[in-house]
Amino acid sequence: MSHRNRPVPARSTYCAGCNTSFSVFFRPHHCRSCGGSFCEACSSKRMTLPRLGYDTFERVCDACYHALQNPNL
Repeated sequence: MSHRNRPVPARSTYCAGCNTSFSVFFRPHHCRSCGGSFCEACSSKRMTLPRLGYDTFERVCDACYHALQNPNL
């Protein structure tokens, strides 16, 4: 799959997982699967995403990690 199908990273002032506000010292990270903005704690997992063209381990949010690990749930 082409990298053109990758989600566009969200620009947000708070974490989509825990709603904590970002600051100069509390930086956002982007989930490579959904494109959401998350804090370090809510996006600490990494996995390959070959369907999006990522063959190396990339940051994903906790929700995407669990959904991709258990696609039948």
